Amino acid sequence: MVAKTAYLFVNANNAESVEYFIAKGKRIVKNGVTSIKNIDDLKVDHLRISLLSDLSYFDIVQLKISSKKFLNIAVRRFIDGLSVFTEPYSARYKLLNKHDREMSTSITAVPKSDINALFQSIDNQSVIIDSVTLVENVIANLLEKMNIHPHKIMWAKFGFLSEIIVEKGNIRSRNLSKYNPEQARSLAEEGTLLMGDLADKNEEITKWRRNILGASIGEIMHSPELYGLFFLDKNFNFLENDYLTKTTAYRFSKLTAVISVVLSLFLTTVSVRSYLNYSKIRKIFNSKLLYLSSENSKLQAGLPNMNEISTLEKLSKLQNKLNKELDLGRFIGWLSNIMPSDTLINSIDITPNLKAATSKRLGRSPVLQTKPDAKEFTAKIDVSIQGDYKSAKHKMVIFLKELSARTMPKQSVFNYTNSDKSAQFSTILTIDGSRF
Repeated sequence: MVAKTAYLFVNANNAESVEYFIAKGKRIVKNGVTSIKNIDDLKVDHLRISLLSDLSYFDIVQLKISSKKFLNIAVRRFIDGLSVFTEPYSARYKLLNKHDREMSTSITAVPKSDINALFQSIDNQSVIIDSVTLVENVIANLLEKMNIHPHKIMWAKFGFLSEIIVEKGNIRSRNLSKYNPEQARSLAEEGTLLMGDLADKNEEITKWRRNILGASIGEIMHSPELYGLFFLDKNFNFLENDYLTKTTAYRFSKLTAVISVVLSLFLTTVSVRSYLNYSKIRKIFNSKLLYLSSENSKLQAGLPNMNEISTLEKLSKLQNKLNKELDLGRFIGWLSNIMPSDTLINSIDITPNLKAATSKRLGRSPVLQTKPDAKEFTAKIDVSIQGDYKSAKHKMVIFLKELSARTMPKQSVFNYTNSDKSAQFSTILTIDGSRF
């Protein structure tokens, strides 16, 4: 019997209206709108969820690391440096390409509170959640599977408008706002793909002849948040490892129970049939056992490698020791984020400040002793700002104001050169390490 799966679109801020498909295999048998509280009424075995979160973050970044084993640490340090989240978050990423030690990486992150609230709403042990994916990733991956490559997507549903910038199926940025139909259409640039409530459900686009699951292009454009759930990118599944392990073990136990019943029937058959049938039964049993072993290998492959965990812990401790209470990665990430446009960093020199000298007498002569103050650092920063004098001076003032928000500028020098149409700006900062 083919298991039934419900494909859901859920708004993290309001789960009262949940759009859904119910499918057997890839055949859609029912669709509609319900509440998250009524999921039990759908009578399905599995759930795939497309989630809209207004605080989610998307980007494509270049990370410099020695090995992709440390990519997870690099991604989290990058996001922490931007200070885009004020609460715990979950991050997912996909390595796009690697050149020397520079790795182009697609990043998606979402507050853990949105994921946890979703799980609390679906409190039903008989239903297995196969995936939780942000709606923007669902849509981008669907279009990539259909070989449709717009630069910009505008998707609207349930009163929200999402403007998505994509590059080869990966999301560069996302802007979410309240949905105003007339204003949204006026904002659409040439080449923008309109989806969701902005799409014409009866639209026929002849150059996109490929249909999916028996649906027309117009229907797919109207509900990409659901159709895309049939073609997921596993890199952006926000199910946590403990839940995946638990559900895999649950499926494994069900499979074991089925095999046990089948084996019991076979053994009963052996008792009443001739011994010649035993070899056939044994062959079937070995086949089932081989399948079980394969499933177990998949489960073990998903568990953390203890050597890798040990290596990452040592790296983290070493980094913290070197930082001496200043998270250098977070400071550099913050500095890059507040840097004005057309500005180039020439040099950064960061040194720990020394505590006041103390005198200790050795013999007849006093000896001065100093100790590093681990919490306070001095940074010397030199940058070049391109543009005319007025714009360069304006950018310098804004940059200095942003620096003052989390550091203490002490000395600053601004020099403009007409021949180069650029300015040299240098400043000395005092940094409180506990703020980074």
